[in-house]
Amino acid sequence: MITSSFRRGATLLAAPLLSLTACASGPVALVPQSVDGRSPELTYDDGVALAKCGESGAVAASREDGELTILVLVRNDGSDEFLFDPKGIVLHPYYGDEAVPALAKSEWMDLLESRQNAAKFWTGVAAGLNSYSAGAQGYSTTTYSGTYSDGYGHGWYSGTATTYDPYKASLARQQANAENQEMFARLADAHARERAAWSQAYLGRTTLSPGEEAVGVVKILMRPIDRYDVTIRMPDGDHEVVFVEPSDP
Repeated sequence: MITSSFRRGATLLAAPLLSLTACASGPVALVPQSVDGRSPELTYDDGVALAKCGESGAVAASREDGELTILVLVRNDGSDEFLFDPKGIVLHPYYGDEAVPALAKSEWMDLLESRQNAAKFWTGVAAGLNSYSAGAQGYSTTTYSGTYSDGYGHGWYSGTATTYDPYKASLARQQANAENQEMFARLADAHARERAAWSQAYLGRTTLSPGEEAVGVVKILMRPIDRYDVTIRMPDGDHEVVFVEPSDP
């Protein structure tokens, strides 16, 4: 049986990790669909539609780009220990592609680190451009023109003159360095908070004693499709859940 405290825990996870806004620029909440003509049994919590998997748990899902995010609630109502494993959640693509299991927690954290390293690289590029621009701040160019006349005739002249102000350049470099340090500090803080949040939220291999429950999310990497057939291993057996794209309003 899914308890109210269990659902409240799911809501805390669902809020930051499962967006209910269906738009091209963010996560899209998927809709549980009937399986073999049987309508899904749903339970709702703060607007999140959870498809029940027997009496052992429930799931919700969202997709964004090439990722399927599944919110999992599992409770061991049996008399023996149950080992929850993300690899027991498998996407069976509707178009005949090979089945894709959810990532292990270590796999997801490694992927997250790789993405953060890429973000560090591009932040470094931006910092380099900022410093380069600051280095040019000490130079200034003046355009001059005029006319002349002497005992032999008259005419017009023009040109440019470039000067360098080391004090102005020094101030610009100091400002660029401060901006770069702040940019790297913000990035490091954001990455640390992101890793901490996912370390807590991602549901890895977990042994549940009788009566124990767990809630978290898992990730499946996939190509864009419009129907998501998922099998989920719960304490009372395997359950099939189908998710589809939401209908246009």
